Amino acid sequence: MSIFKFKALFLALGILCSGSALADIERAEMAAEFQQQFKDHSLSQIKTLLQQQLDELEKLQRFSSIRFSTGKPAEGSEPEYVAQFDPLPADVSNVKYQDYFNSIGFVQNIVGKVSYLQTNFRKYDLDQKVGNEDFFDSETPKIKFDRVHIFNNSPTLPVTETEDGEFNVDSVQRISAIDATATYSLPGQVKRFYFNHESNASQNDIALMAINGSEVTLAMPREVYDNILRVEAMDKQGKALRSAGSSSYSNDVYYIDQLHDFFSQAIEQVDNGKINTKDQLLTFFLDNFPSEEAARKTHPPKTIASYQFSGEAIAVTVFIKPENKEYQYTFSLKPLEDRYTDGLTTGTDSSGKKYGLIDEQGVWIIAPQYKRLDVRLGDYYSAVKANEDYNSEQIYLLNRAEKRLERQPFHMMSTEIEQDKFVIINKDPSNNFIKGLLNIHTHQILLPLKYQGISLDGPFYIGSNYDDKTDTRSYVVYRQSDNKLILSGVFDDVVVDGDNIITRYSERTTKPKADEDYYSLENDKVYRYINYDIYDAEGTKLNPSPYKELSIDSAFGKDGLMAVTDKKSQQYYIDRQAKKVDFDLSRYSQIYPFSNGLAAVNGDGGKYGYINTQGQLVIPLIYKSANYFQGGTALVEVEDQYQLITPDNKVVATFANSLRTYTSRKDGQKADYTFVIYQPEGMDDIYETYDHKGVLIP
Repeated sequence: MSIFKFKALFLALGILCSGSALADIERAEMAAEFQQQFKDHSLSQIKTLLQQQLDELEKLQRFSSIRFSTGKPAEGSEPEYVAQFDPLPADVSNVKYQDYFNSIGFVQNIVGKVSYLQTNFRKYDLDQKVGNEDFFDSETPKIKFDRVHIFNNSPTLPVTETEDGEFNVDSVQRISAIDATATYSLPGQVKRFYFNHESNASQNDIALMAINGSEVTLAMPREVYDNILRVEAMDKQGKALRSAGSSSYSNDVYYIDQLHDFFSQAIEQVDNGKINTKDQLLTFFLDNFPSEEAARKTHPPKTIASYQFSGEAIAVTVFIKPENKEYQYTFSLKPLEDRYTDGLTTGTDSSGKKYGLIDEQGVWIIAPQYKRLDVRLGDYYSAVKANEDYNSEQIYLLNRAEKRLERQPFHMMSTEIEQDKFVIINKDPSNNFIKGLLNIHTHQILLPLKYQGISLDGPFYIGSNYDDKTDTRSYVVYRQSDNKLILSGVFDDVVVDGDNIITRYSERTTKPKADEDYYSLENDKVYRYINYDIYDAEGTKLNPSPYKELSIDSAFGKDGLMAVTDKKSQQYYIDRQAKKVDFDLSRYSQIYPFSNGLAAVNGDGGKYGYINTQGQLVIPLIYKSANYFQGGTALVEVEDQYQLITPDNKVVATFANSLRTYTSRKDGQKADYTFVIYQPEGMDDIYETYDHKGVLIP
């Protein structure tokens, strides 16, 4: 709020009259300005203006005596709390600072004959680690690089800091570490001042004026107010209340009273005729205008601050910002990432626009001549020549002996290495549908760029293509050990199981076969028969005639036996040479895959039991259902409950509830079983999951 309507003149008067006397030149300038301001005003009109100033001052006097309060919280409203403010001690903050400095690293960028050094230091990360450091508005630490250590070399080199705050080293050798110094400041001990209704005494020039419901009012000098870190209010439970805002104003009552007296005297002297001219009024102004500087020296103004909280306060703690202390800490930075691949990294010429390859000793293996140059895998790089479009990158292989990059006839959409030596390559940089297979050690293209699917499974690698016109898929299977093609053909699926290859393929006829009843009908006129064959690692088919069914998902497993059904609908087990195992299975209507040495079988009476790998029935046909043996037990069903049994048919757990889900994994070493306990209508059903030992899983 402005005191003066003629602010330019009266404010200037206030400034000029702040001292004990005015120099003659200043009085002359003031007289000229006064006459200019009021040349069109009579003394009576000036008196009216002075009265308006007096009215404004009286408003300020009334305003300074008013206390504002938000009152108590709304009836029925719940208080809101926050964690009590507990600033970290300086020694704790210092440890956190040093821990952060020890965690940062650097990046070396080689440009021409100079290495530029960058760090991943961020003030935000530091503040996050320290926790409440942002309360103190601390300055960003200054980190200075002192010397660098050269890889595999004992001498150190000095670091140069530019005017822009960048660091560089006159060397392009590989840098393994940097000696650095951090200079930073931390706040000392935070001062706390506690006030409540019973103790309203002034502390640290802070006075508690009132605690009124959810509002706390404090009075203090401006310099103290500017140094407040936080004001925290507590309720009767001793909990810290959430802040709901604050406001403040300066209570300069003494000087306002002096101004009021001055204008009153000026008006009075005009009224009683002691001042009859504008010149006399000017003289009165120059001689008597109160000095604000002198008034503030004898009666410093107070700042009245009101703080609102989301609950009824009974006490308040005022936290004052502490003075900061400067620290220095020396530490070592390590590289953020290993930018060297087999002893080489990328660098640029002095312009920073052309890239090449440089070794750890600073010798250029490939001179800077590429617009882009990035390592992909091992000695393979993606690069763009200087005269090519920026986005037209190609794959190059580094010829170390002749120190040149040789362009390759493929692209790499992925850098994932399989079995430590294979990578899938692509024909087009933006198309992942036409692929090949590359050995990155021998640099041999094992599968040419013509396959839609490529997989590596056990000792084989497989390529496949789908023909949407004939709805068929063709496969090639190579042996890894000698890159020999051992199998090719049109199959529905190819599965590798150890050294065996299992194929599934379809046979279609327009008329049903007289000796087979297992088929599917396509388009109401084509009969589709599924066949399975088994091959060895030489690509030799082991079964004389195809199988009608086999457990292709579980295959042989660790027991080396697989259940199959031949074209005559006979069920039996075969070994890895596709030879029929001589078991007497005549009493069983259904046989199942082996798992951990036992296989479930179903008898003519519909009951289940288990046989061992010698074909002996070791668990009798007494169960309604039977699952794989997993982790030493199997889940079986009896008349009105489920049980977990051991290979010697001992019950380890019983469940009377309904089975909802369960694990079924051949040769599994653990399993989970979930049961449901149904609840009355309106209540949620209860689900319980047990492991293979019958222990409830939390």
